[in-house]
Amino acid sequence: MIRCAFWVQNATVESGIGMDSFTIEATVFYKHQPDEVQALSAATIPLADHIRAVAPGWPYKRILNGEYFRAKQAATMRHILLRAANHARAHLDDYFPMMREQIIQDAEVIEEAVADYWREFDRLQNELIPSK
Repeated sequence: MIRCAFWVQNATVESGIGMDSFTIEATVFYKHQPDEVQALSAATIPLADHIRAVAPGWPYKRILNGEYFRAKQAATMRHILLRAANHARAHLDDYFPMMREQIIQDAEVIEEAVADYWREFDRLQNELIPSK
């Protein structure tokens, strides 16, 4: 199960007739258990060079290694991994012909892993914060 932490930045209380309402602005951080990202983590290994090519220095591994992250960082990771798959296909000429089929398969595997991850993350995010 995904873990969630809230850091409250600003809270206000509004009094109305017979009701009090609260407005809370908070930053939500998520953290994955290792089994939740196992398939995605394994899919990144064959395309590591392509991931570095499209996003040099971006620490996507922090999410996969179980550190706290924000939803925007997960969306960025998703975008980077899909760009890496496209980069791999676009640069097939850089590889020997016998390696090309495996690179295409690795790109398909990462695309499927990203889609599965995003469906599950979105579902868990909606469970944790229904008003998202």
